[in-house]
Amino acid sequence: MAQNSVTLTDLVNPTVFTGMVLERTKEKTEVLRSGILQSDGVLEDWLASTIGNGGGGFLLTRPTWNDLASGDSIATGMERSASEAESPLYTAGFGTAFPPPQDINTHTEVCVYVDRNNHWSSMNVSAMIAGAKGKDDPLTVIASLVADYWRRRLQKMVLATVAGVIADNAAAPTGSDTHTLNDLRVDISGGGFVDGLTNISASAVLDACQTLGDAKNQITNIAVHSVVHNRMHKNNLLDTVKESEGETISYFRGLRVTVDDGMPNPSTGVYDSYLFGPGFLRFGDATWDKQTELVRRPEAGNGSGSDELWNRVRWCVHPMGHAFIGTPVVGGPTNAATSNNLAHADSWSRRAQSRKHIPFAYLRTREF
Repeated sequence: MAQNSVTLTDLVNPTVFTGMVLERTKEKTEVLRSGILQSDGVLEDWLASTIGNGGGGFLLTRPTWNDLASGDSIATGMERSASEAESPLYTAGFGTAFPPPQDINTHTEVCVYVDRNNHWSSMNVSAMIAGAKGKDDPLTVIASLVADYWRRRLQKMVLATVAGVIADNAAAPTGSDTHTLNDLRVDISGGGFVDGLTNISASAVLDACQTLGDAKNQITNIAVHSVVHNRMHKNNLLDTVKESEGETISYFRGLRVTVDDGMPNPSTGVYDSYLFGPGFLRFGDATWDKQTELVRRPEAGNGSGSDELWNRVRWCVHPMGHAFIGTPVVGGPTNAATSNNLAHADSWSRRAQSRKHIPFAYLRTREF
């Protein structure tokens, strides 16, 4: 008697599978583990509220407190010298009035979310299981490989969002945009390669940090292309530390190093390296009932049929101090550098009151 084949329905419980994929995506995503991308409860609550019939739109308007203003001297009237004299009443009718109280102001940030999905057939999944040697649990294998897929896609979304912020910074500010042209950047790439001058160095990284002035101690991470990482190794700029889990992590003058070949390579030999502080990129995700679905396609395979596994995500990656000003289409913006999408200059506007409130900088070098 022929044995019945095992289907995806036999292997995958959608609720359990969804949880496993989410957990493994977060465990494996370097930008999350390194602290570059920080979970934000406000974003997660918002994303959860958008699911279902009563849900909101793709944008969240989020008022954010500015820092307290400070004057350069007592003469500005922002602060006063103490006195034992009797204080005048707070009215000009009874002598000298108190200086008026200072305002505590806000700026408005706007966040945008995306809906992404993909699906795999039973043929694809069978290949996944067959190729995963030493792993006996098919559900774990499938969840891990789907999580790897979403990990790569999340890191692409992070890079696209940062590219959009940089593109905005490289354009003249308009309207409510508070940035100064290219105040996030240090560019030493020059017109040709000169060893020790155009390539990455401790001095160049310090100069990039200095774009934040006395707030430069916010920077904790540097993300680089593997070509730049190789140069750092050659020049003995890295310290290697083995973490308790056995993972080896590189540090550059105390900054945790993340290596990703998705980092920008604007032209031959030229590379951008990103310097991050905690919380510059906020992250939220959400789950819903149909995040994982199984579909039977009897017509596939010329009638032999196949199963399909669908998996969906809802994410928000938001850069601190900025507003998304594009018009999102259904499903949210894509990663593209085109109008209304994440990597486009016109999609973002800086709203923070000071450069020091943006814990991010980037360094452009020429490595060969």
